[in-house]
Amino acid sequence: MKKIIVLVVCFFSVLGVIAQEDKVYHSLKKALRNPHKVYRLDLSGKNLKNLPVTIGQLTNLERLNLKGNQLTSLPVEIGQLTNLETLNLRGNQLTSLPVEIGQLTRLKSLYLLENKLTSLPETIEKLTKLKNLHIKENRLINFPIAICKLTRLEMLDLDDNQLINIPEEISQLINLETLYLKGNQLTDVPEVIGELTSLKSLNLRKNQLTNLPVEIGKLINLETLYLGKNQLKNLPVEIVNLVNLGFLTVAENQLTSLPDGIEKLININSLHLRGNQLSNFPSEIEQLTNLRALDLSKNQLTSIPTGIGKLTGLRYLNLRENQLTNLPVTIGELTNLKRLFLENNQLVYLPVSIEKLTNLVKFSLQGNKFSEEEKGEIKKLVRAANFN
Repeated sequence: MKKIIVLVVCFFSVLGVIAQEDKVYHSLKKALRNPHKVYRLDLSGKNLKNLPVTIGQLTNLERLNLKGNQLTSLPVEIGQLTNLETLNLRGNQLTSLPVEIGQLTRLKSLYLLENKLTSLPETIEKLTKLKNLHIKENRLINFPIAICKLTRLEMLDLDDNQLINIPEEISQLINLETLYLKGNQLTDVPEVIGELTSLKSLNLRKNQLTNLPVEIGKLINLETLYLGKNQLKNLPVEIVNLVNLGFLTVAENQLTSLPDGIEKLININSLHLRGNQLSNFPSEIEQLTNLRALDLSKNQLTSIPTGIGKLTGLRYLNLRENQLTNLPVTIGELTNLKRLFLENNQLVYLPVSIEKLTNLVKFSLQGNKFSEEEKGEIKKLVRAANFN
């Protein structure tokens, strides 16, 4: 009987410890009543302008959320939180971090987005267990070299800063799976990008890139690639080696053609080529039979080949703002289409085969040259047709 009682007591003691570890404190004052038993503290959205130095007493703290305050700096005592695994400083007004941040050697996730940081302390390199680092929407001009020593990083978000370069040392981030560099001032990408072979998602949208290194073709595990809103006139032919690519956008560039062999991207399901200078429909696209979304709007296309009928998996097709005068009969083979955009072309009629597109919920036809009679016929064939 005594053994049973002991076991029961032990069981409930363990439950008590687990419950304490799961408890989230929302007041620093209450947390300080028993500082060594506080593991989670959420002070988000409390309009804090200063973080009290007493925060350093919570030496067993594992998660600290300071999101959405008005902090302009952190006390050096932050470095005493050596058991911290997650630190969220999103949406403050931080202009710098104390060098003591480097003492948080157990940190796995660090959220610094939406602040006013112009640099990071070199001691950041000591955070060797860090896997997720978010620095989006700050004021970084130079890529912090210290980041490149965080070889366990899997996620690095540097979107919407003012970065002008990517250092060669980035090649050290061999475990990186996600790299976001959207909305910076990059004019080129170093050849060593090809050494980041663990990458699954790469975002280079809204920079000033005029070309890409051929080494990008080495990123064979890449699944999503964002290249929109740059100044690219062509893509390296090596891009066709990215056979695991499922999503590719090169929208709003200056492409006049696609590289030979683009049909090798057999797993691609979403292809966005809006706002380029394509005058011919790339015939290779006809072989990308896994496509679910295709955007060729705002180009200079005058015709669509009959081979488009092979893309029977398409759900979304955008051909608005081209110079199309007609569509092939095979458009009717795209029976899974739900959204079809044909506005602002020079269409005079549509083939009767469009009546097969029974799954359409959005069918936009404004700004063409249809007669009233033709509009009526089209409405009879496809109820979703919209001319307004």
